[in-house]
Amino acid sequence: MPVTTQCGIGVECSDIVDFVCDVVVLKYAQAFYGADRVVASRISDDHTLDISPHPSQHILLPSRGKIAAKVALFVGVPPLSQLGYGEIREFVNRAMQILARNMPSAKHIAMTIHGPGYGL
Repeated sequence: MPVTTQCGIGVECSDIVDFVCDVVVLKYAQAFYGADRVVASRISDDHTLDISPHPSQHILLPSRGKIAAKVALFVGVPPLSQLGYGEIREFVNRAMQILARNMPSAKHIAMTIHGPGYGL
């Protein structure tokens, strides 16, 4: 069951590739791991797309119907060994700035919860 705050932030237990939204935001920690790996492999099913942004870069890709989200945003972050609470906050801040500039009409943005299984 979704949990939603008054500001419109909600938490849902769902598979990110099946979650209907305008944009799915994923981190690229200089390698693929979980959800980012699955989404990247579905969007680039022919493996010709380079989805590996450096920490100061991002890539915004149409999903072409390969996932339920219309668009996937991959934001480059430092390697997981250098990723802590501060870097997660910066990642989210950068993602929202990127979307404000590039997709200001996006209303429904989804991302995975960061840190479970990693100690955060």
